[in-house]
Amino acid sequence: MEQVNIALRPDKCGVIFEKLDGDLVFGTVDPDRDEYPHIMGQVNNFNRSGANVVLVKNGITSVYPLDGVSNESVLARIK
Repeated sequence: MEQVNIALRPDKCGVIFEKLDGDLVFGTVDPDRDEYPHIMGQVNNFNRSGANVVLVKNGITSVYPLDGVSNESVLARIK
């Protein structure tokens, strides 16, 4: 089993990540928190492992697609 950094627990990092399928991860970001020091590191880890990432905070969506994948094609998969 892979060890996960304790700082990535939802109550610590402010994000709940959900794997929607083999290459798509959706994250809901706590709207009451302003700083997320570990989020981009985890997004990069997901990308390196072959997953596109979508984060939503206060209704604002940010997409972190794999190289060669468009934001639109990622977003079409979560609607």
